[in-house]
Amino acid sequence: MVLKKGNITKNDLSKKALNLLLRNLMRKGLSIKSEKVLHDLFLLFKRTRNIHGNVVLSSLISEVKPVVSLKRKKVGGIQYRIPVYLEDLKGSSLAVKWVVSSSCGRKLGPRFDCLSVELNSILNLEGRSLEKKQSLYDQALLNRAYIKYL
Repeated sequence: MVLKKGNITKNDLSKKALNLLLRNLMRKGLSIKSEKVLHDLFLLFKRTRNIHGNVVLSSLISEVKPVVSLKRKKVGGIQYRIPVYLEDLKGSSLAVKWVVSSSCGRKLGPRFDCLSVELNSILNLEGRSLEKKQSLYDQALLNRAYIKYL
């Protein structure tokens, strides 16, 4: 499914986030397995917390999505990391990548279990992906003096 840029509604944003999550969960081109993991995950949240999957996905992205990123620029033989603002879609894709990569680092068994633990920790305002976001913000705060090199 190809989604076009332009006027983005809230429903379109959740579709894009769902596509991003499916693409990042996919391994070796097996989209059926990633769809099954995502479906099981949404059923788990429906049973345990009585929350719909789209609500979980939107709250996940809003919690983890960064607003700034660090861009590398070489000036006079020294490489600076300059903070720049991110577009909404780029921030969402970074958030999904962080969630999937931090859930893959856990050794809890199947991918479904690892992802559910990470999503629960994000909903409780803790977790590895939120730590990545905070470390990015700290680094951007330290390097804010280098904005003049843009």
